[in-house]
Amino acid sequence: MEAKICKYYGNASALYTLTFDDGCYLESSIEVVKIFEKIYKDTGVKIKATSAQTLNFLNDELVSFWREQIKNGYFDLASHSVSHDVCYNSKTPLEIRERDAKNSKDGLEKIYSQKIYTFVTPGGGSDAEGREILSKYYEATRNGNDKINDTENIDWHNISTFTATIDKTTDDYKQIIDKTIENGGWSVQINHWITSKDKDIFHSQRAHTFKEECEYLAECVKNKGLLVMSFNDAVSYIKRAKSASVEISCENDIYTLKIISELKGGFYDTPLTVLVKTDSDILLNNGEKISTNENGFVKIDVTNEVSFTLLG
Repeated sequence: MEAKICKYYGNASALYTLTFDDGCYLESSIEVVKIFEKIYKDTGVKIKATSAQTLNFLNDELVSFWREQIKNGYFDLASHSVSHDVCYNSKTPLEIRERDAKNSKDGLEKIYSQKIYTFVTPGGGSDAEGREILSKYYEATRNGNDKINDTENIDWHNISTFTATIDKTTDDYKQIIDKTIENGGWSVQINHWITSKDKDIFHSQRAHTFKEECEYLAECVKNKGLLVMSFNDAVSYIKRAKSASVEISCENDIYTLKIISELKGGFYDTPLTVLVKTDSDILLNNGEKISTNENGFVKIDVTNEVSFTLLG
């Protein structure tokens, strides 16, 4: 019996991630959540994004808001430095970068009572020394190069992005999404806030183009095999899938499928989607029946291991 781990969760064809910097634009963030809620109500597609938070920009009102969105499943968190003043390149002494990387992580973990695994570089990216520092504290870093990520050859502390701006049209975003699907890659979008104003402030995106972009993302999820995932969830799945192998054993007609991976626990408890080649439908040990598709594969989501029997 053959089995293989899918490149993306659910055997999706491509991956798309929305990220928002700074964490301090409350009015805009409320509008973003309203759009996400309407998309979910209208289409059943739940969009989840990542808020990269600058520690010193936070206050009680913001923290309360973000805790609620984390609970509702519309956002998770990344670090975006302590003050946004530290550049992660040669302009800044190594000891200052080191202190910022550690303190921003520790501070956010204390505020939100949860682990912070990823980082978003402020001030235009990082050099090799900056990325080496960040790799001590974080699983991945969103940096920026304006291209679609090739997940087979990804640099986890220099993940490419493109920046949303007020002058981009809805068609611009649709073209990026279409190209992502065509290439089978992973696009990561930088936002600061969404706005109805005519002036571009901190790489803001017009509210109507963001709404239309999200509507198109939902359409592509339903009809084109696109997966929309937060930055954290995408990193967790892709890194684990790339490092893992799958093992199938059988005893007394009961098959056990096991994920073998060096990345275990905490951040890497994400389920992996496995395709199993079989002529029969299967019955999982939890009673769920899964049918083979037209190509003779069964699709199973597995965290660590699952047992099943063949039907027919």
